[in-house]
Amino acid sequence: MNFYPMRPLNGGTPDRVFVRDWAIEPKYNGWRCILNTKTGKLYNRHKTIISISSEMKTAVDMAIAAFGGIAEWVDCEGLERRHKIGQGTLIVLDLLIPGTYAYRKHVISRSTSAQLGPECVELSIAEKPKDHFLYTAPYWITPDKTAGELCKELKIVNSCFGADYYEGLVCKKPSSVYTASGSSERTTSDWIKHRFV
Repeated sequence: MNFYPMRPLNGGTPDRVFVRDWAIEPKYNGWRCILNTKTGKLYNRHKTIISISSEMKTAVDMAIAAFGGIAEWVDCEGLERRHKIGQGTLIVLDLLIPGTYAYRKHVISRSTSAQLGPECVELSIAEKPKDHFLYTAPYWITPDKTAGELCKELKIVNSCFGADYYEGLVCKKPSSVYTASGSSERTTSDWIKHRFV
């Protein structure tokens, strides 16, 4: 792996921030993973092979089946040891392919459904993921809510799950392109994260 994945700016506390015209994803409490679909290797955001890759082999195989023909690199969140929800599962966040964020999410949904079936398409906010499985991250555009209001909804799910499953939100411009970086610390203003954990 000869690049670093895109990183969002830190948007601070989410209380009064409006997210109008942004695509919103939940921020999961897991490991940022970059999957090479040609080798099956998982890397962290520092370009190091993840030590627990073998525990995610089933999810890796599913991701290769879904995206191996269209993307060499898949940006994921790996769930394993920070809580006992969805252990060994990967949640697909993005693909390193040309096109806008909105287009890439369309490709993710279409390819996952075609190759793996509709149950893998999108993980709903209140749904507990299965262990050793592959999902795609939900996203939505919410013009009339603040980031703080959306985070309150995720906190309710955390309370129901009895764990810090969600950490906050990541706001992405629908027009943003995925630009690999030469630095692990470089951030983009096209993506902004708001954390509550």
